[in-house]
Amino acid sequence: MKLGILLLLASFSSQAYRFICNGVVASGEERNDECGICDIKTAARWENSEVPVVVSDTFLPKKISVSDWHMIVDKSFKAWEVPGSRFRFKKVEGENTREFGANENLHEIFWITNKQEWRRLVGSGEFGTLGATLPTYVCGDEQSGRVILDADLVLNGIGHVNWKVNCDNDDCMAVQTTLVHELGHFFGLDHEEVYSS
Repeated sequence: MKLGILLLLASFSSQAYRFICNGVVASGEERNDECGICDIKTAARWENSEVPVVVSDTFLPKKISVSDWHMIVDKSFKAWEVPGSRFRFKKVEGENTREFGANENLHEIFWITNKQEWRRLVGSGEFGTLGATLPTYVCGDEQSGRVILDADLVLNGIGHVNWKVNCDNDDCMAVQTTLVHELGHFFGLDHEEVYSS
């Protein structure tokens, strides 16, 4: 089983994205998942077109209400509903166990508002990382390619980020912008291509 952790470090450009296979980890290092060629045919994808997701509203940043949070999640899920694609994120009821990458049968989205929990579940980066997504996949065969088994997504609500529903200046971060980006990793995309000159 291959694991890849993808961290968002406040970069929102519109460059071309990679697939999560053979990608770049948050440290900037290239990684090889040893599953062979990584292209549009063999890239990691969900077997089912409807992915059930448990969304927790237990712990939220101070300025985000429960109703705002669920509205943001719904809008962010809709942002990934591409014409011609049957792929959908579906919010489902269920116990959010807050197990980042530990249960392949439960796909979770939740906020971490405690530095110790962030370090225990994510590792590091609590002062520079907005969110983290952990997709888990297996190599599969040449016909099916890589198969995503699980993904969990956490947002950093520890307190150093000025999260807002609508962000109208440089001193805040819009929750939906970050969530849509992290859902791209949940979907199977890595960080954008980086070109050096």
